[in-house]
Amino acid sequence: MLIAQIIDIHAAPDNDHLQRFGQALSWLEQVGPDIMVLSGDLTDGGWDEGYEQIAAQLEKQAYPSLLLPGNSDDRSYMRQTWGNERWLPD
Repeated sequence: MLIAQIIDIHAAPDNDHLQRFGQALSWLEQVGPDIMVLSGDLTDGGWDEGYEQIAAQLEKQAYPSLLLPGNSDDRSYMRQTWGNERWLPD
C-alpha cells in the first residue's frame, strides 16, 4: 500500500499555496497512491473558502483522502465541507 501525505498547506488569499497544492496533486497522479493523508493546517486566518477549494481539488483525485485537522484549522467548517466520514470523531 502506498500512502501519500501532504502537510501544512496554509492556504490563504494572499499566498500561492493552493497552486502549489495543485502541483503536488498533479505529481501524485503519476505516482498513483492508494490513499492520501492531509495533515493539519489546511488554511490560515479562518479562510473558509480555502477548504472548499481544497475539497474541489480532492474530488478530482482517483484515490481517497483522510484529514487530520491542525491548530489553525476550523474543525466545524471542515465538517461542514467534508462531513464526518474523513476522520475519527473527537
